[in-house]
Amino acid sequence: RIVPRMEPAQWLWMLRFLQCCTRARADRSSLELLALGQLSRQETELWLQDADHEALGFSRSGKLVVLPHAASLAKAEAQLAMQAPHGPPQQSISADECLRLEPALARLRGRIAGAIHTPSECAVDSLALCRNLEARLRARGVHFALGHRVQGFHRAQGRVTHIESDQGRHDVDLLV
Repeated sequence: RIVPRMEPAQWLWMLRFLQCCTRARADRSSLELLALGQLSRQETELWLQDADHEALGFSRSGKLVVLPHAASLAKAEAQLAMQAPHGPPQQSISADECLRLEPALARLRGRIAGAIHTPSECAVDSLALCRNLEARLRARGVHFALGHRVQGFHRAQGRVTHIESDQGRHDVDLLV
């Protein structure tokens, strides 16, 4: 939510934002997000090779984007066509196919125009994944400084060398 104020910086930001709202930029951003998604899938597959799938709540159940109106389905199908050469296999499915895939949506019968189905999508318990990542990184010598309030960064030769926090100075090799 944006609360308009008489501040030139806010109006300049809004103008720049509107200038970025073009079909070409949206298409480019979609393709960049698809590339990022592909990299994420590849890295996840590597991660899962030696991970406990059950502990991570991992499932390869696919993704279903349910659309309530013919117009929204048509827009999604146009997006799907643009993305098709660049992303994972997806398909537009009818409302009946949607309900066959996900019977829990039966109460919405008559209010679904169709859906976009991506069979290759997977799901994971985000908290379990983060805890697993933290444990793996700690095993590699990474130090986590949780609950610290960062008060400043110190740079030298184009990189952060240490941070100041409410707990003192922390030298860093790499910083996330």
